[in-house]
This record gives sequence, structure tokens and C-alpha cells, in this order.
Amino acid sequence: MKNLEWSSLTTTKYFDVTIAPVYDSKQKFLGITLAFLEITEGKKLREKLELTNLESSTLKNTLQSLTSELNIAQIELASVRQEIKLLEDTFDTDKSLDGNIDGSIDESMNRSIDTSKTNADSN
Repeated sequence: MKNLEWSSLTTTKYFDVTIAPVYDSKQKFLGITLAFLEITEGKKLREKLELTNLESSTLKNTLQSLTSELNIAQIELASVRQEIKLLEDTFDTDKSLDGNIDGSIDESMNRSIDTSKTNADSN
């Protein structure tokens, strides 16, 4: 018999019990032997190991979930960085275009003024 529980007011112990017949040299039945092997510590250690394995499995699943979420966040962050870079590039291009347009307008205005002065000087 395996895992027999014996409880007292203060403790609980577990035993494996082996029952075997005893015979004499002529194979006449004399009786039985009972062997009690206390397995309390081993049982407690197995239960503790099972609990630790369950906790480990739960932590592993949580870690895998967090890793997956982190990977998704990294992908999203990379996408946002690309968008920001595109916006910066677009802003820089627009700014240089604006500078070119402003410069062209200034040159045109200066030419007009120069032409007006030249025309006024000729008259």
C-alpha cells in the first residue's frame, strides 16, 4: 500500500506499507511481515517541487507574453521613428523650398527696384 496517511493531533505522517507472507523451510505459512517506510519528507518535497514547477510555468508564460508585448512595442516605436524622420525630412525640404522662394522673391524685388532706378535715372 502506498501513501497511507497517519494523523495525530499535532502532525500528519505518510507511509508506504509492504505486506509479505512468511513461510518456513517446508513452505508452511507462518504469518506475515509488515514493513512501514516513512515517506513524509519525500512527499512534502514532491508537493513543493510540483508547486515550484507550476509557479515556474506561470512565470514562463508571463515572460513570453511580456516579451511578445515588448516586441510589438518595439515595432510600433520603429514605425513612429520612421514617421518622425519623414516629417523632419519633409519639414526640412519645405523650409529650404520656402528659403528658395523667399530668395527668389527678394531677387525679383531687387531687380524691379534696380530697373525702376535705372529708368528714373534715364528720364
